[in-house]
Amino acid sequence: MPLKNITKFCTATCRARNAPCKNPQAHGMPVCVKHGAHKVVARGVDHGRWIDGQFTNAAKAEHKRTIKKLMDLENLGFKLGFMVGHRTRGPKPR
Repeated sequence: MPLKNITKFCTATCRARNAPCKNPQAHGMPVCVKHGAHKVVARGVDHGRWIDGQFTNAAKAEHKRTIKKLMDLENLGFKLGFMVGHRTRGPKPR
């Protein structure tokens, strides 16, 4: 039974009936979930659960570089003697 207000349908063909599939296409895929759309995962902005890109691999790498620079500056400050007290808590960057 076809769904109302669906303009893009699955491009696969049913073997038993030799007729086109009547399911709607998965988001950004030419076929429905029953015909293999779940096997391909969209990446980045095209993914259905994309929010803001805060935790992408590029964002994590940039954060790691920034933390490394700040840790080097902190170590230099303690070594030269113009910083006193406790050092920054938490795991040190690699």
